[in-house]
Amino acid sequence: MYCTHYYNFGLKTQLDKLISIRKTNGLQSESVVNIVRAEQNLYAAIIDAKVAMKIGSGAWSPGTGWTLAASGTDYAVWTTGTTPPPPTGCTQPSMKLRGTFNNFGSATMTCKGSNVWELTNVTFGGAATDRYKFDVFGDWTRNYGDTNNDGIAELSGGDISLTTAGTYTIQFNDSTLRYTATRTTTPPPPPGVSVNFVCQNGTTVVGQNVHVVGSIPALGSWDVTKSIKLDPTNYPTWNKLVTVPASTRVEWKCLKVAPNTPTVWQGGANNVVTTPASGSVTATASF
Repeated sequence: MYCTHYYNFGLKTQLDKLISIRKTNGLQSESVVNIVRAEQNLYAAIIDAKVAMKIGSGAWSPGTGWTLAASGTDYAVWTTGTTPPPPTGCTQPSMKLRGTFNNFGSATMTCKGSNVWELTNVTFGGAATDRYKFDVFGDWTRNYGDTNNDGIAELSGGDISLTTAGTYTIQFNDSTLRYTATRTTTPPPPPGVSVNFVCQNGTTVVGQNVHVVGSIPALGSWDVTKSIKLDPTNYPTWNKLVTVPASTRVEWKCLKVAPNTPTVWQGGANNVVTTPASGSVTATASF
């Protein structure tokens, strides 16, 4: 189609109708064309089993089950009538989101206008294999992924990876093919478990106490001013139960802390404890 056809030859209305039929039915350069007649005065074909067309003065019809959608001098176009028109503001007639979050079922997206489809409250667990794709009809005949991982989808592209846990709003522009996944909520922290931190040989002077500090916020994130004071329950052994995240690797150390006095750190490498999924555990170190 050339600009002169559209504006100068009085074909704007007919061309708009044909463009609408093509968009509504998702026809594109890779659509399957089944040529059913090719004669001197007649060419007829069925495209993607959804649109039938004929060009030329010869008579031809696709038969029952088809609806005449457009016609003019020496041409006619039929549709099966099974594809609904696109909603106002979008080009495609529908859009589904399919991925590991729904076992690749078909979650219906909503046209928000300006060619943008949206689905809210999509929850991913953070697995390394979590992924999704966009599917126009929910049958994989016209789906979009992102082989290049550049934020712009391609027809029949690769699955889109999303490995950060959380609940997302996912949008897809069916004109530019850009997509976004915006995290709206983060998953709750893992449940806490009790760790009995024990520091042995913690001999102290007046005003001095034994603390524990470590790599997680519950242990001050290595900030001595936020360290946890232990109790001299069996002096010079000090201990305290501290609630920390479950299933977490924690590095920690014993300290001797007193006002206006340099902190005395336990020597050697950091102590390490990996917390269980539930219950409690004891972590012991010594000065």
